[in-house]
Amino acid sequence: MIKLNQNDVNKLQRKFHALKSIDQSGLKKEMYTAGALMSRDIKRSAPVDTGNLRNNVGFEPKENDLTVFSNAPYSASVEYGTKARTISVKNAKVLTDGKTFFGKQVNIPAIKAQPFFYRNIEKGIKLLIKNLEYRIKRAIR
Repeated sequence: MIKLNQNDVNKLQRKFHALKSIDQSGLKKEMYTAGALMSRDIKRSAPVDTGNLRNNVGFEPKENDLTVFSNAPYSASVEYGTKARTISVKNAKVLTDGKTFFGKQVNIPAIKAQPFFYRNIEKGIKLLIKNLEYRIKRAIR
């Protein structure tokens, strides 16, 4: 049999109240901070040619959700790399962009992977979990 006196019950209620406060405000703050840090780290490690890839990285915190993104259309090609490939003529005599003549086929070399996105996402998720665990432990002391 467990006996609880009123002092113990009050203490337990305060701890539950502290956990409730973490529920919304603390979670929102931690999600925003995590998104900002992940976005910053991704931008820092993104390879730079024109700066377009870095400029298309961002984050969007929502109610109980966080989206970190890269809107550059070639983000996946930079992250994972590409295989060498050949583009050939199908319905025309030659390949051209209207200014330059490329011939009947063009060999496109492989692009080496330059991971910049997911390793920073994984690092950011680990940090977010660690920070939330710390907030919970601090609230129930």
